[in-house]
Amino acid sequence: MSSKEHRSKKPTQYDVAERTGVSQATVSHIPNNATAISIPEETRQRVLAAMAEIGYIPDRAARSLRTNKTYTIAAIIPDITNPFYPTFVRGSTRPCRTLRERSRCPEHHPDWGAAIHALD
Repeated sequence: MSSKEHRSKKPTQYDVAERTGVSQATVSHIPNNATAISIPEETRQRVLAAMAEIGYIPDRAARSLRTNKTYTIAAIIPDITNPFYPTFVRGSTRPCRTLRERSRCPEHHPDWGAAIHALD
């Protein structure tokens, strides 16, 4: 069995790099729109096409570990039965989706420590 057969089905940066003949680091810089590295437009387009072709999606968890940023907005709602709060949550999650941020809104819990822990 080859090493490819052991790999998961989810496409990786390595798969994109192998397909396009560039380094894994170059593949990493393209979806991040890194400006510190100059990548020729032809290479950028070839890598983006390969990403779309094989269905590669950058791993947000891996990016969060690398950048120390979660891109998560959280809200602690004291009483979800109050008609204001569902409207607030709906209104705040739309911009999150537009910005590709994640939003978390744990259900009310009498123990605020537990609610805050749910956000960790």
